[in-house]
Amino acid sequence: MRKLFFAVVAAVLLGPVVCVLAPAARDVNAPAVMLAAQAVMDNGTPAPVLVKEFPAQAPVASSSSPVLVKEFPAHAPGSSTPSPMSQPSPSEPAPPSAASTPDTGGPFKLVWSTDFATSAPLGSFGGGGNGSSVNAADLPSGLQSQWGAYPSGWPDTATQRGLPVGGYYDPASTVWISGGQMHIRMWRGVSGSVHSAALVPLAAQDRTYGKYVETFRVSKVATGYKSAHLLWPSNGDQNTNSFEVDYPENEWDTGISAYVHSQADPQQSFDAGASWTGWHTSEIDWTPGQLRFYLDGRLIGSTTDAVPNVPMDWIIQNESALNGESAAPNSSAQIDISHVAYYSYTG
Repeated sequence: MRKLFFAVVAAVLLGPVVCVLAPAARDVNAPAVMLAAQAVMDNGTPAPVLVKEFPAQAPVASSSSPVLVKEFPAHAPGSSTPSPMSQPSPSEPAPPSAASTPDTGGPFKLVWSTDFATSAPLGSFGGGGNGSSVNAADLPSGLQSQWGAYPSGWPDTATQRGLPVGGYYDPASTVWISGGQMHIRMWRGVSGSVHSAALVPLAAQDRTYGKYVETFRVSKVATGYKSAHLLWPSNGDQNTNSFEVDYPENEWDTGISAYVHSQADPQQSFDAGASWTGWHTSEIDWTPGQLRFYLDGRLIGSTTDAVPNVPMDWIIQNESALNGESAAPNSSAQIDISHVAYYSYTG
C-alpha cells in the first residue's frame, strides 16, 4: 500500500516534467524548428531543438520517391592533399555575373538557368517534407517547377555509414533565397545530428549528357561540413548503373576536387587547386565517352574512363563530413550559390 501511495505521488509530481522533456515528432513547420532556423540565419548560432530523428534508411520500395543518394567513398586526390582554408574576409568580391562565365564551347544548348531573382524565405523548401517526396510545395509558385529538395528525415551519407556525427536532410531550417543567391546553412545544435540540405534542379533530372554549371562560395567555414554536388543514376540503383560523378566535392575546410566513380574502375580524382571560400564557377561537360571538369573556365581534368551512358540526375548535395571530422555542437557552415544552369547535349 505504501509503495502504491509513493508511486501515485511520483506520477503526479513528475508527470509534467516527463511530458516537457519528451521530444515531439519531427514537424518541419513546428514553431520550435522555425525559431531555431531563424536563429541560425540571424545569429549564426543554432538554438537547440528537440527532434525525433527518422531511421537511417531510404524510402520503402512501395514509395514513388527516388532512392536516396548514397555516395561512393571519396579519397583525396593523389597529386596533392588539400590544406585547411580560412574563412572569407568581409571584403570578398561579389559573385561573377552569368554573362562573365567563361564559355568552354561544345555542342550544348541552354535548357534552364537561374540567377535567383525570386526570393524564398526560410521554411519555403520544407513543403511536402514527409520522407517521400523531393517536391517543395511551399515555394513561391514561380519556383515550384524549378526546385525540389530532399525532404526532412532522409539520412545523409555519414548517417548511412554510421559515422559518429551524421546528419538528416532538413530543408525547412537550412535553405532560403535572398539577394540574388540561394543560401544553404547547415547546422548542429547542442547535441544530435547535423541538419543537411540537398537541392534538386528539376530541369536537370533524368538527363543523358549535358553541361552543368554553378557559381558558388562557402561564406562560413566550419569543421564537419561538406558538399558533394553530383550526377547520380536516375533509376536510383547504383548496383545496376554503377556510375557517380561528383563535382564540386570535399569538406569545406579543404580544397575543391572532382571525382568519378564506377564499381568496375578505380576512383578517379582531379584537384582544382582552389579553396571553397572564393567565388568560383564549376562546370561539368558530359558527352558520349568523355567527362571534362572546369573551374572558372580552366580545365582541371578530363577522362574517357567510367563515363556514364545512362540517364542521370543532378543533385546539389550538402551534408556532414565523411573524412573523419565531426561538426562541433552549436556549429554552422554556409554555402551561397548565385547562378545555376543546365545545357543539353546537341551533338
